[in-house]
Amino acid sequence: MYYAIKKMFFLCLVLILSLLSVGAVSAQDGQTTPPKSAPVTIVPQDVRQQGRYRIGYQDQLEIEFYKHKDLSVKVDVAADGTIRVPQIAEPVIAVCKTERELADELISKYSRYIRTPYITVRTGEQKSQSFSVMGAVSKPGAFFFNRRTHLLELIAFAGGPTDKAGYKVLVARTGSLSACREETDTLLTNTNMANVNNPNITVDTYDLNNLRTNKQTIWMEPGDIVSVMEADVVYVVGNVVDPRPIELKKQISLSQAIAAAKGLKPSTKKGSIKILRKKADGLEREVIICDLGKIEKAQAPDPILQPDDIVAVSDDQVKAILKSVVAAIIGGAGYIPYYLTLK
Repeated sequence: MYYAIKKMFFLCLVLILSLLSVGAVSAQDGQTTPPKSAPVTIVPQDVRQQGRYRIGYQDQLEIEFYKHKDLSVKVDVAADGTIRVPQIAEPVIAVCKTERELADELISKYSRYIRTPYITVRTGEQKSQSFSVMGAVSKPGAFFFNRRTHLLELIAFAGGPTDKAGYKVLVARTGSLSACREETDTLLTNTNMANVNNPNITVDTYDLNNLRTNKQTIWMEPGDIVSVMEADVVYVVGNVVDPRPIELKKQISLSQAIAAAKGLKPSTKKGSIKILRKKADGLEREVIICDLGKIEKAQAPDPILQPDDIVAVSDDQVKAILKSVVAAIIGGAGYIPYYLTLK
């Protein structure tokens, strides 16, 4: 009898331990597996989410409710950065938030009226994240992006530089109100993203060749205006084989400009090559004397020419040199810059 009671007690103990073990496993599974009757959360996965696109002023938003289609709406972001949605009395701030962040805020607000609301937000039309490209490009115009883009890519969307393009690219940073600051943002190489209260405009100059060779990567900000400048010119006149204006597709030195003019004529003196350069007031020119012989022997620096410099391989005075410049370009340029006639 004693052994029978002991055996029954042992079996009951094993049964109780088994039940406790099963309960513990079920409880653990319950933490990660939702009930079968729970609806599936609809989460938009697109480029805007991955690129942390932030909603801007005047954007059109598509707000969808799971199982409450009557509440789904399309709304435009107002001038003050807010939207209005059904059943919510106060306006909801949308600008500078990601789609997920705005959806989470709407879920929090609608939880007062709907049990476990499921809401998604998508930007249907982006009217604030605009960039403009003008100047020497094939397809100037306005462009809209829902992700970050850099300067060279934006120029490519405008069809790329034309044959008239030089190497200078101007970027006017307007401080667009749609630009939102991100504390974790470390990608911008020129200036920090504009604060919504900073409408100041800045203009920066970049070298197109540096962009092409990846020496510079300039990330754009909403509202930026890009101007690809036409090539500046320098003029090479005097005792050279082919006196003419030379387009500046890149920075060019004195010796390179003379080489582009097919070199000096025989018996030309190399010791007094003149560079006529406009002064700061733009009304007169200073004369810089260079020794091409020493430059070729690396005994003197090879100066980099500036736009509108005149390289004169001549002993003439400034006035006579300017007349020779006019004579060199009048046949093909179609116009004569007014400052060439100045004394």
